[in-house]
Amino acid sequence: MAIREVHEKHTGVNIADVIYTVLKEYKVEDKFEYFVGDNVSNNNTSVESLDQLMRDDEYEEFIPGERRLRCFAHEMHIAVKSLLFDSKAKELEQYSATVNVTEEEKREYAKKKWRSFGAVGRLHNVVKFIRGSSQRREKYAIINQQLEKAAQKKLKISIMNNDTR
Repeated sequence: MAIREVHEKHTGVNIADVIYTVLKEYKVEDKFEYFVGDNVSNNNTSVESLDQLMRDDEYEEFIPGERRLRCFAHEMHIAVKSLLFDSKAKELEQYSATVNVTEEEKREYAKKKWRSFGAVGRLHNVVKFIRGSSQRREKYAIINQQLEKAAQKKLKISIMNNDTR
């Protein structure tokens, strides 16, 4: 509906204020039923704060405990990461060795940490490198198109788009 930046700290109260402003702007606050977000605790606070803002405006149909949904993509990401990396998954999120170091040192540490996770970690670094600049993304797109054309000629079948591509 609208993407608004939260200019202050990303507390639940501040997020709720931004969301409620948008709901009122579009005149849909009385139709709002569900809140979807990742597992960050400030999203729980957001839902509770949003409920209070709505109750202050005499809208009482929103029940935070029943209306707070988790983002499926985020949940799937967590599950796949656990399957791929087992107990080491937390290591990817907590770079304890990066306290009081430069951004370049943090990036180098993260790259080495990912590399230590084998083929998937190395692939992660390649993707991150390609996505790191618009020139590399453009070059990758060109190479990808060339590879698809070459594969199409060899296989002599049309490449079909589908809903998942």
